[in-house]
Amino acid sequence: MRLRRNPDLIDNLDDVPRDHVGYGAGVLDAAERAIRAGAVAPLRFLGTGMTAFAFTDQSGRAFKVSATVSEFRRETFAREAAWLRTAGRSKATRGMVAEFYSFDPVNLVIVREHVRGLAPFGRHPKSGKWMDED
Repeated sequence: MRLRRNPDLIDNLDDVPRDHVGYGAGVLDAAERAIRAGAVAPLRFLGTGMTAFAFTDQSGRAFKVSATVSEFRRETFAREAAWLRTAGRSKATRGMVAEFYSFDPVNLVIVREHVRGLAPFGRHPKSGKWMDED
């Protein structure tokens, strides 16, 4: 399946792995839900995992968007958002996690700081925060 390019929505659509279960309408739906949660288009696709897509927007925020919408995902995303919020407030962990901005329970989107780094994953050499792949 070849996705119809829409650089106004996702500017690097060719980077989306074609063998991902959510390839096709899934990634487009996720991008649209990120925009409904406040993302500024066009989005940049960062990566995908078993349960979510990750994007960054023109304002530099990161958006983790559930690949599917269900009550189970709503509960797991709400727990993850609560964990990020708590970890960001804790003296012991706040310097190691991305800053939490918000959680949209309708669109299943976690909005947080996009931690840029020189290498994919791992910790940023200066801030010590876990990095996003860029």
